[in-house]
Amino acid sequence: MVNGKKLSGILCASALLLLFCACTGPGRFVYPPEKPELVSFDTAIFPGRSVMVNTFRDMRGQLFDTDSFYMYMIPLMPYGYIQYDRPEQAEMMMTVEKFNFAPAVELARAAAYSLKHSGAFADVLMSAGSGTKTDADYEFNGIIISTRYTGKPFSYGLMSAGPFLWMVGLPAGNAVNRLTLYFSLNETASGKLIWDFAYSGDEYTLLWLYGNAGKGVRMYSRLMATAMNLALEDMHARLLNKK
Repeated sequence: MVNGKKLSGILCASALLLLFCACTGPGRFVYPPEKPELVSFDTAIFPGRSVMVNTFRDMRGQLFDTDSFYMYMIPLMPYGYIQYDRPEQAEMMMTVEKFNFAPAVELARAAAYSLKHSGAFADVLMSAGSGTKTDADYEFNGIIISTRYTGKPFSYGLMSAGPFLWMVGLPAGNAVNRLTLYFSLNETASGKLIWDFAYSGDEYTLLWLYGNAGKGVRMYSRLMATAMNLALEDMHARLLNKK
């Protein structure tokens, strides 16, 4: 017969497993976001001109912090937390087993999608890799400065008993996605920089024990759509009548 203490341990372990894996398998970066209307702007900035989007440069840090997760076991500590500068290398995440994400390529493809659907250029090409030759009039470049991921499982100061509150409907934790990027546009023939733009944004979400379905990493896509919308608005304002 299972005693009360052992049963409590089994239930808490099961709750933690559900929160971190959520039976959803790996998460992945999907662009456009689940609401395609988040990708906007439809004014030609360079009519008759073409642009090639290069694979982005990765300049992210190396922070990898899982030890702080166990702070929730300290009496009266309301949560633990995990942090990653490179979430695709994470060992422990909220709501997904892992995050299948190749930011240098996938964020560049997302930029190409937004540029194409915005109508800013007559033609949008995607680079095949470093050193790719192109006849495009312009080159669009990106630098990835941050994709920091932060997750907090809530213990409500109850240590390992905290998951019992998740089971009755209280939030089980939260996740924050950060995206910081630098964009630039160069003339292909001369290499001259004609436009640049920096973006940094965070998005936060609360997580519950059930029904999260990868919610903790889904925000990167929305942040990228915001970054590109703002970049295109800035490009329009600065370059439309100055080419």
